[in-house]
Amino acid sequence: MFDSLSNRLNEVFDRLRGRGALSEDDVAAALREIRIALLEADVALPVVRDFVNIFFIFVLLYIAFATILSLHGFKTKEMIINVIIIGLLMNFSLFAGQLIKLFCKNTIGFL
Repeated sequence: MFDSLSNRLNEVFDRLRGRGALSEDDVAAALREIRIALLEADVALPVVRDFVNIFFIFVLLYIAFATILSLHGFKTKEMIINVIIIGLLMNFSLFAGQLIKLFCKNTIGFL
């Protein structure tokens, strides 16, 4: 189980290392692959969330360095907004799911 997880994560990071500059699509694809790899390895949700949060920190650092160094062709404003939205969705997904479940439970109770 951990061998396949390690191999998939190495593949994701090798693909990211092979690119000169990261685009919004590269980050989204990498995050999707990481989440899928962790969930297929039957890792608990808090572990997945923590791992994705660490990846978000690295993406934000990359955006910060790209902004400081004024790298051309890098859409930092668009990318940072999307990264923050994805981070909020990932961190509050359990809470949102519980709210939806509670709402549905109360709605069905009134019918």
